[in-house]
Amino acid sequence: MSHVPFVVPESSSLFMDAYALEGDRWIFGSFWASETVLQEFFARLTLANHEFGLRSFTTLDANGHLHKRIHVGDATRLSKISAKTPSSTIVGSLCNVWIFDPALQKPDRSNGECYVLTDKDVTQDALANRIWEAVKELSALPLLDHWKNNMLKALYTNEWIIPLEGFGVSGFRVSLPAEPFEELVSEGIRAGYLPIQPPVLEPVVSVNKQATLW
Repeated sequence: MSHVPFVVPESSSLFMDAYALEGDRWIFGSFWASETVLQEFFARLTLANHEFGLRSFTTLDANGHLHKRIHVGDATRLSKISAKTPSSTIVGSLCNVWIFDPALQKPDRSNGECYVLTDKDVTQDALANRIWEAVKELSALPLLDHWKNNMLKALYTNEWIIPLEGFGVSGFRVSLPAEPFEELVSEGIRAGYLPIQPPVLEPVVSVNKQATLW
């Protein structure tokens, strides 16, 4: 990522370059450090009620100013994925670890909930497509693709799609309450807001610029 990472002072030589939060709930974090430092940090996150355990941690900007304090919550719910840079790079061998809520990988279909996380530079069209695919995956009802724009507007209005607070990434929580969502779809079909047939596009009439029009 192109931005300057934050320092995490609770652990020596640990840096964080992206995170996502839903209120106080920690959803995602991207960390860089040596493998040993990262293993120790993750172990401390899971040490509940222990003098070396971490229930929260801070992030400092390049000037040493406090940026954000992140509350860990129940660390046993978190998953992680790690990768290592080659030792031949200018900084030597470093690990990048993503620590995240499992709902980022596997939607909770029983409760109709999931998270959508993307790069902060993603286009609006690409982001809308990602969210729409998540809605279709969660929905117990079949949804037609030409409903996308009207459906997404309605879901935003009902706050069933809400943005996450983040840095370095863009994120959204999608939540489809079963009965209200079914009522929304049924009412949309009855009112013609969600037509069964896709709209017919009028053909574009081409005009010969050399023709005399009057």
